[in-house]
Amino acid sequence: MAALKNEVESISQQHRCIIIKSSSKHFSAGHDLKEIKFEKKSDSKASIVFGLCSELMKAIRETPVPVIAQVNGAAYAAGFQLAASCDMLLATRQAKFALPGVKLGLFCTTPAVPVSRILPKKLTFEMLCTGEPITAEVALQHGLVNKIADSNEEMERLCDEVVRKIVGHSREVIALGKTEFYNQSSKATEEEAYESAACIMTENALKEQCQEGISAFFEKRAPKFSS
Repeated sequence: MAALKNEVESISQQHRCIIIKSSSKHFSAGHDLKEIKFEKKSDSKASIVFGLCSELMKAIRETPVPVIAQVNGAAYAAGFQLAASCDMLLATRQAKFALPGVKLGLFCTTPAVPVSRILPKKLTFEMLCTGEPITAEVALQHGLVNKIADSNEEMERLCDEVVRKIVGHSREVIALGKTEFYNQSSKATEEEAYESAACIMTENALKEQCQEGISAFFEKRAPKFSS
């Protein structure tokens, strides 16, 4: 977890987009169970393991560039948490998502944080209590997945298309927008969200990138963003 967190933070300084995927037939089954078989009830390793996991998820949200998950096969427990924490999610038709900790006597409390903010709460709670998976189609229906592909190769093509569109826009503007997207969604009321979003949009409109984009529109040319 710590290594992946460091990679996310490092890559975001040099690149315009981050893609998280697996080189095997499954995305991630979550924690290595050997890591969470503790010797005593007060074992301090427990807080370290779950703390590092939470830090990774926060790093994905706080990184200034879009993070895309490519999910093939199983995305279970903390693996599901990782996929759900990404800004976008592409999946193969064979992908499955589950919160199966209850089957081992460990309720998937931290994975439920990002999942319950995307999937309906009743569906999330059913998954938490039964440990049973949902398909990519169900995930797409409820807004967890952006696009479904029939194969890993097609998923790569879909991802390339999305990335090409992202990198054609201003990195600075996307970074500003990503931060506020999550900031306003956490506001208690719609009024507070509008107040926050209006301030950021005002800041954005005064930036050189916006003025260049508007000029390019009127001049019928492609914009040349400085950053």
